[in-house]
Amino acid sequence: MIVFAISLDWSLAAAVVWGSAAVAAAHAMFARRQLQGMATVQTMLRRFYSAAAWKWLVVFALFMLGLTLLRLPAGGLITGFIAAQMAGTWALLRYG
Repeated sequence: MIVFAISLDWSLAAAVVWGSAAVAAAHAMFARRQLQGMATVQTMLRRFYSAAAWKWLVVFALFMLGLTLLRLPAGGLITGFIAAQMAGTWALLRYG
């Protein structure tokens, strides 16, 4: 991703970093909400669905912030999002 960021203009590079950071922040929030300790199955399922909903809310809110206030290009945001999602999927397949 660093080569991609260096080779293009700064706004596109910032968009790629912002898109991947949005996914990383959402996954961190998901993990924090999900891993709050042991509980009953019903509570764990409720936490899972709540954390998943909040994860996507965080991703979309950060995307909206990047598109509207920061005026980052949408292509870079999507590229960062896809790269971070693929890296997360690869990590789950490799280590999960």
